[in-house]
Amino acid sequence: MLNREIPFRPKLEGDFRARFYRAVSVINDKTELSSIEALVNKEIEWVTNDCTYNLEQRKKYRAIWLLFRDLIHASWKACYRDGILYMSLPTLSSNTLQTSSSPELKKLLRGWMSESRHECLLNNKDFIAFMEAHSQTRESIAELIADGTELAERLEKINRGEIEIDKAVMPYLQLVSENERDRFTGHKLSDIWRYFRLTWSTPAETTPGRTMLYLIRDAAHPKHAIMGIASLENCAVQITCRDDSIGWNQTAYIKKLLQLSFEQAKEEFHRLLSYIEDGISGIKYDEICTQKSVCSPNDEDIQRLLDYAAGYERKRQEQLRGDLADGFDDDKKSDLGRISTDSETALYNR
Repeated sequence: MLNREIPFRPKLEGDFRARFYRAVSVINDKTELSSIEALVNKEIEWVTNDCTYNLEQRKKYRAIWLLFRDLIHASWKACYRDGILYMSLPTLSSNTLQTSSSPELKKLLRGWMSESRHECLLNNKDFIAFMEAHSQTRESIAELIADGTELAERLEKINRGEIEIDKAVMPYLQLVSENERDRFTGHKLSDIWRYFRLTWSTPAETTPGRTMLYLIRDAAHPKHAIMGIASLENCAVQITCRDDSIGWNQTAYIKKLLQLSFEQAKEEFHRLLSYIEDGISGIKYDEICTQKSVCSPNDEDIQRLLDYAAGYERKRQEQLRGDLADGFDDDKKSDLGRISTDSETALYNR
């Protein structure tokens, strides 16, 4: 593990600056997390309830301590030395980072996200209790969790030659459609997906844009137990490594070409052209965009397309403002974000 120290120098003035450094001066590399949390809470309580002057500095002082607390919870280490508060984030060696499945890397990432995950679970404790309870119309979500003993017995039958492996475990995808319910438990499929998302080591967050959610189920289980979850989401507009690779980032792509031999650069350039040709061939042409204007655009074509895009952007903004003013339709949303209702549902029924 390598530690990179960064000086933490908040822009405070007067009494607030003096109080901050007086408070953190007791922190060293052996100070326990509980002691640091007690210190942070004390300062936040003081500036929130007791301090009554200099509103601007009070807001900064509180924000700085909240940031400091978040960094500590995210596994940053603090140490006051020679009049400076240093923050250090444990990082891994380059060899470890190249192996995404490294236990050391996974442990570190889980530690960074543990606070956010714990907060997410607390915020959803009522939902979790609802999903795990029995009622007259619903079974507990536990009915969709495979029993270890039952699964082991199925696998043993394979070893004994009693059944084939494709009969012991029979996975299939089930599209999550809004308001559709599971026929075994009576729970909404979207609630089932949301419940199992909360079991991950990473905190559950709402994803903007269109999302298609899937349950991975086992038809060999009496109630088609959940084996996993998956989602398909809108492609991110910017992903640096992807954009550099396919040539979307012009500066990075030219730099890459200059580092190659002539033959390698020629091959790379032909690969870029094939991407462009594939993209052009997939365009649906209409009165706004013709094949000629795409292959050989003039200034008029470019301006017309820019105006067209700007018009749609204005419409989108107006629609968003209307949604915020009127409130979203409860039937069209969930805590998972918006879920497509116009896609066909592919179920594996047995």
